[in-house]
Amino acid sequence: MKKFFLFTNLFFLCLVMGLSAHAKDVCGPITEDTVWTKAGSPYIVTCNVAVVENVTLTIRPGVTVKFDKDIALLIDGTLIAKGIDTEKIIFTSNGDPVAGYWGFISFSDSSKDATFDPITGKYTGGCD
Repeated sequence: MKKFFLFTNLFFLCLVMGLSAHAKDVCGPITEDTVWTKAGSPYIVTCNVAVVENVTLTIRPGVTVKFDKDIALLIDGTLIAKGIDTEKIIFTSNGDPVAGYWGFISFSDSSKDATFDPITGKYTGGCD
């Protein structure tokens, strides 16, 4: 019985350590086109992140982005974050799950406006 409990505890410890090993801390400017994938999720934003002008940050479906207290995502370039019904993109706190814990997502005047095809109504470029 002791072996069973030891094995169970080690299994859960490895599972937790394995899951946390996938977390990726991000901080500072994003200066080249970047893709955040579900495999690299969660992304922990530890200081303000700025997507600079003429650069695109793409966040794939199923990604979770966690922000430390009062931290923001600033878009001067392009943000593409399109989840799907079965794999939503989640922006949340990396601490207290209370409203206002993390900062905000801000689009500057230099960010790329979303564009749509007027016939199909589908997204064709810019921030989405």
